[in-house]
Amino acid sequence: MIKHVMPNRALALVLLAFGAGACERTAEGLKQDTRALTESASKSADQTKQNLDGEVSAFKAETSAKLEQLSLALSTLEAKANDGLDTSKQKLKAELDQTRAKLAGLKAGSSADLDQAKVDIGTRLSELGKRMSETLNKAGDEVNQAGDELKKKVE
Repeated sequence: MIKHVMPNRALALVLLAFGAGACERTAEGLKQDTRALTESASKSADQTKQNLDGEVSAFKAETSAKLEQLSLALSTLEAKANDGLDTSKQKLKAELDQTRAKLAGLKAGSSADLDQAKVDIGTRLSELGKRMSETLNKAGDEVNQAGDELKKKVE
């Protein structure tokens, strides 16, 4: 009976030693696999980051170009609006000055003359007010139209 125990113990020891060696090799394999996966994930994350950085740079460049286009268009719009308003403003200012001069030189020989002067100057003031309003509306329309053109450029 003792002979049976000994070979089983020897066999158990051999199996135990073999299993321990296999575990060491398995543990080392797991470490290597883990290192490889970590390196792969790191490379993948770096590549993703580089791609994202590239997309951000491209977006910035595209948006900057559009902003530059809009700045140029806005400058053109401003010049156009200012030019149109300046011309209208000068005409209206000249007419206001003429009306002031007429008012300053107003002399009435009678109540009828005064009443007629009031009507004439009132009519002139009313016309000037209407023309100012029309000029502002026209300028506003031009600005709106230019704004619509800017929208089209952006889109």
